[in-house]
Amino acid sequence: MQDKIFEFKVQIKGVKPSVYRVIQVPSDFTFFQLHVAIQIAFDWENAHWHIFNIDGEEIGIDDDDAFVPPLDETAIKLNEKVHSIKQKSEYTYDFGDNWDHQITLMKILNKKEDETYPKCVRGARNSIPEDIGGVWGFMEFKEIINDKNHPRYKEMSEWYEATEYDEDDFDKNLLNKEYEKFDTICEYFDEPI
Repeated sequence: MQDKIFEFKVQIKGVKPSVYRVIQVPSDFTFFQLHVAIQIAFDWENAHWHIFNIDGEEIGIDDDDAFVPPLDETAIKLNEKVHSIKQKSEYTYDFGDNWDHQITLMKILNKKEDETYPKCVRGARNSIPEDIGGVWGFMEFKEIINDKNHPRYKEMSEWYEATEYDEDDFDKNLLNKEYEKFDTICEYFDEPI
């Protein structure tokens, strides 16, 4: 599957309403490059460990403490493990907050010479703040930040560095502007946490 584009739907599990991105990446991207594309898509900061799980195999970075080290994400290309439409895999980011993402291969496309990749074709909802405390912490955050009378509003707005959180705020054009800096961000993310 050389010179193909994989279109993935990447959805954060357990969050209602659904937070997802549909991104297109070259099939010869490594899993590390997919990690970076996901980090950018959800405005994560690469501040925590992560792991992919596809067909029972773990792919990631060896943290030296793993009983069974994962396969090296910098050495494995997507087209070595991803083969069919609707194939699902998982990506977990931040083993404390446990942001589990379901990744579904939606389409296999021909690469267009005039396009740059990765690219976001659609998505829904705002990014979730880093270190919010997982799904339950995020639900509590939304309740507090959107109620100026909540006793913890001042504390939360200072931590978040904003006075409100628009759950529906998503702009794929802004995300694609970030993707224009993809190679630079990959170099910056080269070393995890």
